[in-house]
This record gives sequence, C-alpha cells and structure tokens, in this order.
Amino acid sequence: MEPTREVFGNIASWMQVVFYVLVSIGITVPVWCLWRRSRLWRCGIPKEFEYNWRIWTKRLVTYVLFQKRVHRKSLGGILHVLLFSGFFVLSIGTTLLFIADKGPVHFHRGMYYLFYELTMDIFGVVFCIGCALALLRRTAFRSASLGHNSIDWVLLGLFFVICITGFFLEAFRLQYTNVEPSVARWSVIGRWLELAFSGITQPTAQALHLAMWWIHVGFIVSFFAMIPVTRFLHVFTGALNVALRPSRSA
Repeated sequence: MEPTREVFGNIASWMQVVFYVLVSIGITVPVWCLWRRSRLWRCGIPKEFEYNWRIWTKRLVTYVLFQKRVHRKSLGGILHVLLFSGFFVLSIGTTLLFIADKGPVHFHRGMYYLFYELTMDIFGVVFCIGCALALLRRTAFRSASLGHNSIDWVLLGLFFVICITGFFLEAFRLQYTNVEPSVARWSVIGRWLELAFSGITQPTAQALHLAMWWIHVGFIVSFFAMIPVTRFLHVFTGALNVALRPSRSA
C-alpha cells in the first residue's frame, strides 16, 4: 500500500469541530490585538509614504526569512535561528497537512509523505534544541543586557511542551495503527518513542493518542491566545517594521 495516514485518525467528527472552533478563537485573539495596534501605527505613517511591494518583499525574504541580521556565532544568534527555522518549517508543515486534508487533492502520500514525516521530525528536534538553548541562555549564561520576565518562561515552556507532546502523539499513532517498520522509521523520533512503548496494548495506545491529542491542542490554543502578551509578538511587529521602515542603508 502507498504510504499515507488519516489526518484526523482516532478523532471523532465532533472533536474536529471543537478543534477548529478553539483554534479559530485562539487565532482571533492576536489578530484582533494586531488590528487594534495597527490603527495607532497608521496614524504615524507620513503622507509621502511609498508603497513599494518589491522592496517590502526583498526585505522580508532577506531579514525575516533568511534571518540575515542574526547570523552570528553568539548563543543568542544560534538559538534564534534554530527557533525561527523550527517554528517556520513546522508551521508550513501543519498548513500543508490542512490543505491536503481539506483541499481537492490528497497529496499527503507516497514519497512526499515519507519526506514530510522525516522533515517534521528533524525540525521538531531543531525547535526543541532552540528552546533548550534559550532556557540555558536565561539561566547559566544570562547577560545583564538580556531583558526577562516571568512570561518568557511560560512562552518557552509552551514551545517545548507543544513539541514534546507532538512527538508522543506521533508515537502513539504509530503504535495503535500498526504502521509497517519500513514506513514508521521515516518518523525518526516517533518511531523511537513507539519502540519505547512497545509493551502497551493497541487499545491503550489509542486511548493515550486521543488524550495526548487534546493536551497538544490545548497547549497550541493557549499559545495563540498568549501571543499579544509575549515576546513572540515581535515576530509580526518586527517583520512589519523591517518591511515598512523608511529606506536607508541596511
């Protein structure tokens, strides 16, 4: 059989509805806050402001996507690249999964599916390493110039838990669906965890998968809702600032 998987396997239809409602609410919170702030930002736009999509796109690609200004050998630069690349790839992967599930063509199969699983696991590890380095920087190697408050710990904790629960969710899915080893091995971390839980029964694995799914979703929705009060907001405001700032030598 061609390698693939059901996107909402083990998740009842009513649970999927609840999922989309919760995610919609979670996303609405930061969008609404950004819209409110944008009204103040627009008040400061000069009359001669130039709308140049080419310049905006070039800046976003250079300084946001490829992180040009943080490519330095410091711990802060390294962890920033790891966090950004991990979050970016995992977000793109989740979006592609949604498109494959709800779109007209189910392309989430075959070699694409195998490379997808491998890529998501690799960048999941990258993201976790970035979180670990960020925690290390704020404890053992914290500089006096590094601003910090309690919400930073919450944000890093959310990042780390979302990633870890995602791996366990994958492991329990592989366990209860009895995925062939030749396919399961592409989910590197999930396969390793599956082998660690090889002693549990299929019904237990299915029950743990469902419980872990709800926990994973809960943390994701919490992250969305907390964006306006955490440093993660600068991902959006910083990108806007880079794209829309007046022209000057970079």
